[in-house]
Amino acid sequence: MKPIEETPAYKAFLEEIRSTELPKHDPTAHPLCAVRDGVLGGNKKKRCWLTRKLIAPGDPIVRMRRLFDHDSHDDFDIVDKATFKASPWVRARAIREQSDSARRLVSRATPPFQVMEGSGDCRISL
Repeated sequence: MKPIEETPAYKAFLEEIRSTELPKHDPTAHPLCAVRDGVLGGNKKKRCWLTRKLIAPGDPIVRMRRLFDHDSHDDFDIVDKATFKASPWVRARAIREQSDSARRLVSRATPPFQVMEGSGDCRISL
């Protein structure tokens, strides 16, 4: 059997993935994995990720991290709070917060370990 890297099907698959680039500013293509409200600290102005306008220290901001691309492990994107509220990312945030609340409710309602009768094993339910 050949290594997978040498097969034509795998090479075609890699080319397809590389040629498909998701639009960075599309909240439907990039769900949020973290969102935080805050105030811009420090002494320097920073650029808003959405509008590229300068944000002054002390202004209200939203820090957001997207799930896909390099953004899930990189620094937070900084967005002016008023710009964020007027953008489609507000809906992405609402979806994220709804899924977080549902996950917390389920984790409180079900015990983390369930012993199956007669089997003698312990199963973890997530």
